[in-house]
Amino acid sequence: MAELSSVINSSYCHTKSLNLQINTQKCAAYDEKGDLVFRLIKEEFFTLHHRRVLYDDKGNPIVTLYKKNLSKIQTGGMSRLDVFLANNTDESMCDFRVITYGNQISSCTVYYRESPKVVAKIENNMGFNVWIEPNMDSAFIMALIMIIMEDSKGLRLMHTTEKVAGEVAGQVAIATLAGLATA
Repeated sequence: MAELSSVINSSYCHTKSLNLQINTQKCAAYDEKGDLVFRLIKEEFFTLHHRRVLYDDKGNPIVTLYKKNLSKIQTGGMSRLDVFLANNTDESMCDFRVITYGNQISSCTVYYRESPKVVAKIENNMGFNVWIEPNMDSAFIMALIMIIMEDSKGLRLMHTTEKVAGEVAGQVAIATLAGLATA
């Protein structure tokens, strides 16, 4: 995966695969040693756009995500999130795609473009375990997880597709969530 450049910042790319454990009660992600790596969803109560912010281990903001109210369609069972980075203006092919399984996100896989190349896997077994491919931007993967976790908070009862924009190093990345029929 060495050909992938960082999305948020190269300091979040590691030469070895990274395993993280997300504690949803503490809204934090820890490495295998138990050290804090990221602080996850932190509500900004006085905003109009339902912003979610990802922080580093020192409390510095890394990326801000917010919902955009656009067209919505989704089916149960399996969902697909197509991610288009800011420099992908024609959107003929997504830059990343995320496939989620189960109504409460039992697992999901992040792929590079439309290829079978897996860049991250997330499993929910009494807490989220996250495996991230070497040279993949871990902060970007955590931002995707924030989007997925936000979607799982009761929106499954509605037929929804969400467009989510994240401010990434002064640019905007757009992600579109659409339902898939289970095969």
